[in-house]
Amino acid sequence: LNDSGEVLSYNRMDPLGADTNNYEFINYLLMDPNDDDILYFPNGTKLWRNNTSSEFEYNNSQLRTNQGWDLFSDTSKREITALDASTTPANTVYMGTSDKYIYKIENANTGDPSFTQINNLPVGNGANISAIEIDPTNDQRVLVLTSNYKIYSLFFTDNGGESWKRVGGNLEETLSGGGNGPSMRTAEIAVLGSDTLYLVGGSTGLYATDKLEGVDTEWTLIGAQQFGGVVVENIQFRAQDGKLIVGTHGTGIFTTTIESIYDVFPDLVSTQELKTKPFQLFPNPATNFVNIEFDLNDKYEVMIVKDINGKTIEELEINSNTLKYNTSKLKSGIYLISLSGESIYSTKKLIVE
Repeated sequence: LNDSGEVLSYNRMDPLGADTNNYEFINYLLMDPNDDDILYFPNGTKLWRNNTSSEFEYNNSQLRTNQGWDLFSDTSKREITALDASTTPANTVYMGTSDKYIYKIENANTGDPSFTQINNLPVGNGANISAIEIDPTNDQRVLVLTSNYKIYSLFFTDNGGESWKRVGGNLEETLSGGGNGPSMRTAEIAVLGSDTLYLVGGSTGLYATDKLEGVDTEWTLIGAQQFGGVVVENIQFRAQDGKLIVGTHGTGIFTTTIESIYDVFPDLVSTQELKTKPFQLFPNPATNFVNIEFDLNDKYEVMIVKDINGKTIEELEINSNTLKYNTSKLKSGIYLISLSGESIYSTKKLIVE
């Protein structure tokens, strides 16, 4: 492209030796985050690598080329559906497939390394890996998304896949992944100084959190005023300047700049130093009412009820350490019950049937 974005020349670049019958409808292509000469290209159960992509010839041709492409001799057990390459340390590739298989490739940038299968996700059959996102500061910390509908969607490991924990939180109606949770498609981990922002996109929009707290993780819908709850197919974050790019299905591409965690969660400025103390919430799921109880020494003052998208439904003053809240006025779904005081704050997920 020239400086005006006009095309000067082009060339088709997928490997001539790849089997086009095994291409995905939208076939994934991964560029190494440390070296943009290195590309990874999945083809069914096989994986190709190109270490010299800057040397591609531009012949204005739609013909495929084998220039620079090498095929790994190892193969996966199922069709490759997601890839990511590490930043620190470099050259570790995680590869996800249909039917929840996950592989790790050490020193993936050179030679012909083997695929090491790591522990499967704790989820039932029919789960396809839709996205893999490696923390850019630590290749042992990996966020994995699965689809289809009625499948638990978000998993995280901090030990390179030896074990996984569920981090779907309020994006899931049940711990099994059943119910009306969204289908998740894409993820990003943005390191912002001493803070980390986790972003996921799916069938109901773009969500973010600053903490992965297992099944109690609270995801907040963001960008709602710009593109609403439309399908988000792809998100990319550029650490050098904080640019976030969001690709939606049907409403276009959106960009913004994120320099601080407070650009996304401004309320953290006032709550980051608050102590978190647990409280009891029962029955859960609830039908007509829910009981809220906490220790007398915990000086909670306000209760806030929010829906799954973070919209405030009701705010009530707390005058006792035991409350009974009427849930019959709420529609069936997932809600967040937050208690706060001068120096204390806590949130729990409530399911209303």
